[in-house]
Amino acid sequence: MRPEILNVSVLSENRHPSPAIPELLESLPEVRVLEKETDPRTFLAQPRAILPDLVIVELNGHAAPPDWLAELTHRLPHAAVLVCSERKEPEFLIQAMRLGIREFVPSPVVRAELETALERVKASRKQRAVATPEGALQGRIVAVTGIRGGMGATAIAVNLAVALADLAPNRVALVDLGRPFPDVCKFLDQQRNHSFLDLAQNKSQLDGAFVLKTLQPHQEAKLAVLHGCPEFRHTELLDIGLLEKLWGILRASFEWIVVDLSHWVDPIYLSVLQEADQVLLLTELAIPDLQNLKKLWALLQGQGLHKDKVGIVVNRYHKGNGLALKDVEAIQQQPVFTTLPSDYAALSEAINYGAPLATVAPRSKLCRSLQTMASELMARVKSAAAEGPGAQAKARRRFLFF
Repeated sequence: MRPEILNVSVLSENRHPSPAIPELLESLPEVRVLEKETDPRTFLAQPRAILPDLVIVELNGHAAPPDWLAELTHRLPHAAVLVCSERKEPEFLIQAMRLGIREFVPSPVVRAELETALERVKASRKQRAVATPEGALQGRIVAVTGIRGGMGATAIAVNLAVALADLAPNRVALVDLGRPFPDVCKFLDQQRNHSFLDLAQNKSQLDGAFVLKTLQPHQEAKLAVLHGCPEFRHTELLDIGLLEKLWGILRASFEWIVVDLSHWVDPIYLSVLQEADQVLLLTELAIPDLQNLKKLWALLQGQGLHKDKVGIVVNRYHKGNGLALKDVEAIQQQPVFTTLPSDYAALSEAINYGAPLATVAPRSKLCRSLQTMASELMARVKSAAAEGPGAQAKARRRFLFF
């Protein structure tokens, strides 16, 4: 079993901070220094593909703990915060505790004291893991796919992920499994620095740290992106075993994982649908699409997918074309998941600029509809969590139908 790695960030307001703490950390086994920052506002605002387990804050020169410490504990609720300061007065320590600080090491830092504090952080993490009830929800996977190509799956997946990230900044991952042509990078105007190819070529190193390193943060959208394979021939390197490891790592690191899934019906496609908590299957109100939807739905039922898990989304919906929602509902014998309006002008502008709808056309009908969908997803999960482990387990099996 691999030793557990403690990811640590170091924050100091000194323009020329002492290298003592980073040097100590780098000399310790099972500790990884993620970043060293001297501007608290920059530190708080920047997106992160890897979240720290611990933030060490140097406060030398401060007569009292600064107010931004409270924002730090709020922005990174899962991270422990350790304050290093030359101030040892009880009043100073009490003020820090009121801001959410639970760890303190006096300056100058002594190796033995720092190691003891790190052991306390590790022990606290283990206690939280043990205290997590069996069946508790981990990160939720939402797979977005279309009944055929050109259905708008990439646009919906990208902008739904952005809407979720607006509600849960830096806690959303967007995974591009579009095949043969992954286009998320174009929709977000990102250079593909890392991709699925890195994972496929390094399966033996596929631990959490390696996977999270391949994610590219999107600063504006506040989410992390795993880009698809850059070349068509690389897609043959993907396999179900690789994806199973990936989902476990992403579930443990993010609250939401939105997957842009191609419409190819093959073992990878079916495995993603089985793994997902919610499948959003896009169709339009057209006779050929509904005929194909009927065939695909019969296939998915044969794979054991419950109808509550597969939500049919009528995209580019408008009345008056001769077909109605009841024609879709007759296939699944239940209401459609939701409808999304046709908003060609706004969506085309967003795609051409390589920017989310929320940036280019925040008041557009489609943007507002996707924001409403994201809010509903969030609300349903919070409701299930408030009802306790039994309700959470039920929600995990039959996820969010509205």
